Amino acid sequence: MTTTPRDYSHLQLPYTVANWQLGFALVELRPYWAQIPPKVEKEFDAAYKDGTDWVVTKADLDALPDALWDILKSHLG
Repeated sequence: MTTTPRDYSHLQLPYTVANWQLGFALVELRPYWAQIPPKVEKEFDAAYKDGTDWVVTKADLDALPDALWDILKSHLG
């Protein structure tokens, strides 16, 4: 859960990650996979396996630990 305020103003939420980008994201996130909340992991996996885009919501981002958000925010938007 979020412990510090986060600025999502640079993102248009819900944020859509194209399916072709999910493979790259998987490689980037592999070292941090254990930190991803189960609900978010399940959504990511479903989109990756189904060949669909992944729609990331504010709730998904809020569920990420601060350390992981700090890594991801430079890659989003």
